[in-house]
Amino acid sequence: GNYLAVAFSFLGDKIGFITVGLLAACLPWLVMTGMHYSLLPAYVNSLSMLGYETVIGPGNLPSNIAQGAAALCVAIKTKNKNFRQLAVSGGVTALLGVTEPALFGVNVRLRKPLIATTIGGGLGGLYAGLTGVRRFGGGGAGLAAIGLYVGENPMNVINALISAAIAFVATFAILWFIGFDDVPEEA
Repeated sequence: GNYLAVAFSFLGDKIGFITVGLLAACLPWLVMTGMHYSLLPAYVNSLSMLGYETVIGPGNLPSNIAQGAAALCVAIKTKNKNFRQLAVSGGVTALLGVTEPALFGVNVRLRKPLIATTIGGGLGGLYAGLTGVRRFGGGGAGLAAIGLYVGENPMNVINALISAAIAFVATFAILWFIGFDDVPEEA
């Protein structure tokens, strides 16, 4: 965990915009193993020293939105009514900042949604990095926490929302076209 935090902090200092995209793409995989908690010390350190953070928070937002987009795409395409309910609730929860229901209940289970999430989240994160999105506080990483991106520059929150929109649209479109193996109805 320490090596992971040091690596992302180092990359953030050297090639920040790419690092945000890379982190956003990797976050589902980090969450699966619990390694996302290893990034918290670097996150808190940046907030306490600078008053803002430019890698972990801005990468987390599009990653979470991508998780929600994948689950909601599954909800629309699945023929299984029970699985649809799980996908809708997991998707909405992920959009608000808690990804585990969508990640473990839908996206890991079907595999292809996880691929779409990785790509879409990475694209949204790349935009957040290119535009220098800053996060000014600690808390959740979804649409419910968008106020954490409000600062002196009004474009910061707009760019955060654009990164979330890119992640949502890219993930949804990718999964819509690559499809997934549906969960059969239980007898």
